Amino acid sequence: MSDPEAIAAMDYAARLRLLEEIGNLGNASEREKGWAALLHLIASLDPDQAIELAHKLPPGGHPEVAKWVGMPLMLTQPAKAAAFMIEMSDPQDLGSTYTDIAGSWVDRDAKAAGEWLSTLPKGPDLDRASRAYAIKAAKQDPAGALEWAASIGNESLRAGSLLVVYQTWKKEDPAAAAAGLQTLG
Repeated sequence: MSDPEAIAAMDYAARLRLLEEIGNLGNASEREKGWAALLHLIASLDPDQAIELAHKLPPGGHPEVAKWVGMPLMLTQPAKAAAFMIEMSDPQDLGSTYTDIAGSWVDRDAKAAGEWLSTLPKGPDLDRASRAYAIKAAKQDPAGALEWAASIGNESLRAGSLLVVYQTWKKEDPAAAAAGLQTLG
């Protein structure tokens, strides 16, 4: 029986015991990787149970768990995945988490991703997430991507993002790209 088959055959209590056994590993990095791998397998079978079990982990950030459970969940339940990933991330890594979420979510539903981005606090973390969003959205919704790029507070990041979005748009429709730039003033 392979590991995924063994995990699939386990009930909730057995999965919880395995999670606790991984918690007894001596090295923090090994524990985090073990929890992430186990919860990733469980998430492929039952995402809600994986999230419930992740909440049984010791307090503190669990960035590996956030990515290994959250990113696959972005495919089907992006809002739930975003909330989980933010909750499980280290506070100092929130910017990276926001960027991962925005970059993944925009591929599935650019409008919903943009609405989520608009709820984030202004600052460098939002700027980086907005850049990821704008660059990925440039092919689907170039006008919207241009607006997001223009909203970036950091001047250098904003200029670079505007350039990438404009160049992407220009390849598809040069006249519309030029008109889009004109709307920015």
